[in-house]
Amino acid sequence: MKKILAAMLIFSAVGLGVIAFGVGGSPRPNVNADVFTKGPDADTTSAIVQLKGDPIGTNPSTKPLRGAKIDFNGPAVRSYRAQLNAKRNEFKSWLRAHAPTATVTNEYDIAFNGVAVELNGTPLATIAAAPMVQRVEYDALYYPSLSQSYQIINASDAWNAAGGRANAGAGIKIGDIDTGIDETHPFFDPTGFSYPPGFPKCDPLDSNSHQQDQDRKYVSPKVIVAKVFSRNARQQGIDAQAIQDHGTHTAGIAAGVTGKTAVVNGMSVNDMSGIAPGA
Repeated sequence: MKKILAAMLIFSAVGLGVIAFGVGGSPRPNVNADVFTKGPDADTTSAIVQLKGDPIGTNPSTKPLRGAKIDFNGPAVRSYRAQLNAKRNEFKSWLRAHAPTATVTNEYDIAFNGVAVELNGTPLATIAAAPMVQRVEYDALYYPSLSQSYQIINASDAWNAAGGRANAGAGIKIGDIDTGIDETHPFFDPTGFSYPPGFPKCDPLDSNSHQQDQDRKYVSPKVIVAKVFSRNARQQGIDAQAIQDHGTHTAGIAAGVTGKTAVVNGMSVNDMSGIAPGA
């Protein structure tokens, strides 16, 4: 179970990196639709128009073999791409005749066969009536619900197998080499934790400073190590204090404790936690 949780931590913190803890950082959101929620309003000024016919990526004559890339210089792709381009030109001609105020702003043919249209007052039903249109929708804004990404990696199953979420990761030590961890953040509440034998670990004393004593200010029974990994840190007067919030963010993804509240997309979300709260 420890190996399973450790693997999940690597996948979550490195591969996904999208659980929000209200502590900053700028992880790239996963584009899986399960972790996105639709914005409160669609953008009624523009639309995404799907045209009839497969895109290059899925058409039987042009889709690549498993593990291969699309051969854009191959005759099959060049021929089919020209056909799709001709169909888009037909649609643009139709727009000029039936919806002259609408304007095509982007064209797509690889993973999606269609166009983006600036409506300029044209009703969506007018666009949908074009004979070459498969489907048309207003351009909607989506926002990442970063607090839900644990579902993608089936963390709940591992939590159950570990005897509950709060204990998941107990006995595991996680190394987070980043911009430092704010040990005072609520997601690193040390209640119920104790230092393992041999910890805390900080940079050793040197002849010029009391660095170890300084770094011990940034540890707790939850955050058990505070060290500086910079060759010139001493000369620059840098200690192990968190200098930016990214390290706190990534450490929270890995091991933030349960039952905390964070602000996600301007809304208060209760019962947040990391993937291995017991670590």
